[in-house]
Amino acid sequence: MRSRLQSDGIWRVSTPPGGARDVPRIGQPFVRSILAALPLQLTEILAMAKIGLFFGTSTGNTRKVAKMIKKRFDSDTMADPVNINRVSPEDFAAYPLLILGSPTMGDGQLPGLGSECEEESWQEALERLADVDLSGKTVALYGLGDQVSYGHEFLDAMIEIYDFVIDRGARVVGAWPTDGYDFTVSQAIVDDKFVGLALDLDNQADQTEARLQAWLKQIAPDFGLSV
Repeated sequence: MRSRLQSDGIWRVSTPPGGARDVPRIGQPFVRSILAALPLQLTEILAMAKIGLFFGTSTGNTRKVAKMIKKRFDSDTMADPVNINRVSPEDFAAYPLLILGSPTMGDGQLPGLGSECEEESWQEALERLADVDLSGKTVALYGLGDQVSYGHEFLDAMIEIYDFVIDRGARVVGAWPTDGYDFTVSQAIVDDKFVGLALDLDNQADQTEARLQAWLKQIAPDFGLSV
């Protein structure tokens, strides 16, 4: 059998006892076509960032903060933010480092259909992700709440995510001081600190950028970030 490349970009293969057949040249277009046919999950893994950024939202504010975080880092460092209602167990477990964000709904609940949100969110995701092993992974949390209207349950939902990842072997970093907030009660306090970054875009929006920057600097050593 003999083969040679023709001027039209086709490999012509001659096979005894006679005749020839054309074989497409394997080049970049061919590779792209193969990648396009792969499942989305696999193509993402092929170019995996080390930090996964997942959020749940009801009004869009938690997504807004996720985008504020992401804009500081390139795609090799941090993946684009993804709504938790789109995340499979395989997606969630693929990253060694995770930043997870959630608002607190009425009665201190996570967002989801059970808290009268229009779409699924963290409530349903925690059920879907229940069997994920997070051993060896590092997690940082941020939560949004309203300390004036809901000061009796400020950031309560964040503790549910904290307990969930701790129970599955993760290490949580990024505890945040309670100074500078005016609330009555919060379940999201462990050892006198919030279990993650506390944000109030309803009453202290002007402090969001500075708090976010300080928190990212705090978790930078654990996440390998340049801040």
